[in-house]
Amino acid sequence: IGDLIEVPPVRTVIRLEEGRTRSLAIAESFVFTEEVSAHFSVLADALAKDHGRGFFLQGDFGSGKSHFLAALSTWLSDRPGAEVLSGHHSGLGRARASSRSILAVEISLLNYRATTPLERIVVESIENALVSRGIQTQLSPLTAFLDHFRTLLKSGELADAFSRQLKKSPAEMDAFLNDDPRRCYVEGVRFMKEQGLKVPELLVEERHETFDKTINAVRQAGFGGLVLIIDELSEFFRSKPDARGLNEDARTLQLLGEVANTEPIWIIAAVQESIERTGDIAQVTFQKIKDRFPVKFSLSTLHIKSLISQRLVHYKSSGQEKLYEIFEYLRGQFPSLTWSFEDFQATYPIHPATIALLDGLGDLFSQHRGIVDFVHSRLAGDENRQIVGILDHPSYQLLGPDSIYEHFSLRMAEFSSLYVYPKHIVPHLDEVIKKIIEDPADRALARRIVRVLVLHNIHPTARIPTVRTLTALVSCALTDRDPDLNVQFVAETILDPLVRESLFLVKHPGDTGEPLDAVYVIRTQEDPSKTLKAKIAR
Repeated sequence: IGDLIEVPPVRTVIRLEEGRTRSLAIAESFVFTEEVSAHFSVLADALAKDHGRGFFLQGDFGSGKSHFLAALSTWLSDRPGAEVLSGHHSGLGRARASSRSILAVEISLLNYRATTPLERIVVESIENALVSRGIQTQLSPLTAFLDHFRTLLKSGELADAFSRQLKKSPAEMDAFLNDDPRRCYVEGVRFMKEQGLKVPELLVEERHETFDKTINAVRQAGFGGLVLIIDELSEFFRSKPDARGLNEDARTLQLLGEVANTEPIWIIAAVQESIERTGDIAQVTFQKIKDRFPVKFSLSTLHIKSLISQRLVHYKSSGQEKLYEIFEYLRGQFPSLTWSFEDFQATYPIHPATIALLDGLGDLFSQHRGIVDFVHSRLAGDENRQIVGILDHPSYQLLGPDSIYEHFSLRMAEFSSLYVYPKHIVPHLDEVIKKIIEDPADRALARRIVRVLVLHNIHPTARIPTVRTLTALVSCALTDRDPDLNVQFVAETILDPLVRESLFLVKHPGDTGEPLDAVYVIRTQEDPSKTLKAKIAR
């Protein structure tokens, strides 16, 4: 495989903030797949209108949502790399030529505690974005309180009393007020109560009044529009400690969507799953959010295919003819394969079925073990995680679906609904394989087949494969003379003995009734008849 492809270095985890700190690198490594290009075209057209709109960017962990948002932030803020993005997308180039000045505000919700209200996060982020551009403003209640408190401390007597309470010298007070505003608020409220001073109300404004004031501040600063780029929204919602806090934040999101219908505000919020799955949101609020965020940008497996061929894998020019030879060889060995050469070429050396199975298994992808990480580490290897790459494998041995199980098995054990597979069923079947199959290569094949069956069991839509399809999925090719002999070997030498000896594997006739179209299914409960036979034998 390594004679045909190269696997360039890639950063598998990208943070939204890198649109500020590494803007050029973000832009140069960003891939405009067909799907992503369409999303940016819609955004460019939307930004040309007089009023805004809400968008959800949906994709599994590791599908590129944060990279998408970081690239958007780079372009909107005209940082180094913005011209690279405009050069790759004509819609962005036209939008850049317009005279509208837009304030882009990046909000990575990973940086906030779950108990922090979304309203405060949004308002303070806008305030900080204006301050970073040299525009002093008071939008958040915290800022208003600190300004009021600084005025109080102009009295030398109060300043001395407050510095004694904190056990800080007067010279350290300014740094404390600037560097730790949250603690300053807590200590300041306590100090004012002890001194008998009236504490100002923090949240005297209604939510819509706060947002109106914020929009006016953005206008007065000379900006013709505001774009809120929000990352990890679904994770933030799901981490809320109670339903009350969740619904308050959902209402904030609803109000932002309402304001966007009449004001030049655009909201792009990244979610791992559809908004209705992020928590116990009141049905009325949820429906209003969907109405106000009508457009959903998806990063699907079509995007992943393009990402593989354009970024994760570089194909050597000398290998194009060889790829077609491999494709023809595999089609001859496995007549059940139906993919075109274009699909094969776009994902090589990954089995197209591996990509298809990734779609729908998003719950297995943690933040640090996403799709990009899976593809890169399984191809190139990773010594730190003891992952062996496949670049030295024969060119016709594709990265099969069993690799998904190997990569995400630890994550699978964290789900109560899937726990039984990595902790009980697969170890049992591996033990049976070790007991009844002598040849090391046959044992390895049997273990791969078991893992492919597990993935089909847990996938929400995938149909359990027949033994004919299963043979193609694990690329078991023993003879060129008759492809059915490969299927017969898998059925009679590998699976049938496993069915007889294991407690969890059963065999069913296929739709055609032909032996080579039989279906082998992993059960999550022990077969009671097999359990009885095992006890009698023991």
